[in-house]
Amino acid sequence: MPQPALVAAGAMLLVCLCLISALQPKPYMDELFHVAQTQAYCRALASSSPSNMLDAIKSTPYDPAISTPPTPYLLVSVVVRYIVLAPFPRLVPVLCSVPALRIASACIAFCALLQMHAILKNVLIKTATRQELLHHYLRIGMSQADWLSALALWLHPISSFFYMMFYTDNLAMLFLLLCMRQSHVFREPTLGKPVRVEYVAALMGVLASSVRQSYMIWHALVVACSVVALAEEMHPKIGRKTLQVERMWAHRATITWILWPHVLAGLLYTGFVAFNGGVAIGHREFHQPQPHWMMFWYFCAYRLIFPYPDACRAEDVTVAGFSRAYLFSALEGTNARNRARMVVLANLVLAGLVIVSIWLGTIVHPFVLADNRHYSFALFRRVLTPSARFLFLPTYMLGFWVLVADLGPFCIATLPLLALGLVPVPLFEPRYFAPPFMISQFLTLLTQSRAARQKWYCGWFSSGIALSQIAAMLALFFFVPFSRPPDAHLPQDASLGRWMP
Repeated sequence: MPQPALVAAGAMLLVCLCLISALQPKPYMDELFHVAQTQAYCRALASSSPSNMLDAIKSTPYDPAISTPPTPYLLVSVVVRYIVLAPFPRLVPVLCSVPALRIASACIAFCALLQMHAILKNVLIKTATRQELLHHYLRIGMSQADWLSALALWLHPISSFFYMMFYTDNLAMLFLLLCMRQSHVFREPTLGKPVRVEYVAALMGVLASSVRQSYMIWHALVVACSVVALAEEMHPKIGRKTLQVERMWAHRATITWILWPHVLAGLLYTGFVAFNGGVAIGHREFHQPQPHWMMFWYFCAYRLIFPYPDACRAEDVTVAGFSRAYLFSALEGTNARNRARMVVLANLVLAGLVIVSIWLGTIVHPFVLADNRHYSFALFRRVLTPSARFLFLPTYMLGFWVLVADLGPFCIATLPLLALGLVPVPLFEPRYFAPPFMISQFLTLLTQSRAARQKWYCGWFSSGIALSQIAAMLALFFFVPFSRPPDAHLPQDASLGRWMP
């Protein structure tokens, strides 16, 4: 009997595909670029044979407005032409139509749910006691609550909103999840030889980065967490209080040997950036890196809005959660007064950093105010106004301390790479937060005890919150359209306006 979570996910995808086909049959927003480029490759390959496939691809012009590599468009067109419809090349345009491409995107999203379930199972095996491992996982399998946790993560509204649309985010996320599943930090402990499995993880990370270049940083984040996990496992228990950096340095040779496929991937990324003269491929004038310091604090607040799969952990958003944060673990031997002073001092320093970031590090990209169909348009026009930005200081601080408490020993690897991946991005779009959000949520599950996840209502509560949020967003998109003039950066799109992240 299929799991109810899988049935619910399939039903949601089917309903969304039917609604978008009926109410928005033409490509919408960024689909205008993605669909057109895929169809261009499909037309070129439809009249070509495998022997001259490369010539057909090279002769197809690439839209200069697309800033990402052609990997997803080539993958779809090649699979359709030479695998699915090899004997019937004239039918290629049918499977490259807008509905067919959206169905393919939904299938990719469904595969992502299966990968989330697999990663969650590995995480639970890593954190289970021996008795739980023997009784629960080997004999019974994952409980219904664990399936609900996987579903809650999959229903993350900013990700699930685009499951029904032909966006590159879905394929990049699937490859990233495959990378995470095979990486040491999330891998099942008994799975194969470490170095061989890391080859697969590195390959999946490279594929994710070939779809969206920003995933180079998220691949590095997964590797950094694996370094921390390896150092924790290799260090003798006698010296558990030594600094993490000392642990990593003491085992640098072994860690490098195990993770060296990722080193090769890093060299490949460096070569790409040097050869390309930057990260973006097209539209470079609007995608130049800029120090947008507020992106990190936006992400901290973002995690408070979407707290699954453990939305019932209210204790982590209290002051008590701050004192348990990993950054203060070194103060455990001090008296209460000194510890309180350090906590107050840390909060004052943090408040100063956030205030300086708001004052000097806020960027409102031209795309944000040029398109009134995005939530960010209303957010910056009505909420994050210059006079109101400082009012959200407590929210950013709260989000940071919750992030620190959730990540535990992975802070040393996660926080710098989060900043590296988010701060250079001048354009605020919530979907840019989806990859680090997924990684941080799985790391949160790793740092918690099994008992903290055993409350039966947590899975239902988290899934209910996620479902209500995505339902509201989809209802706004489908049933509240509005008239609008064509935008300056998308003059070819004269369709009705529909609200989207």
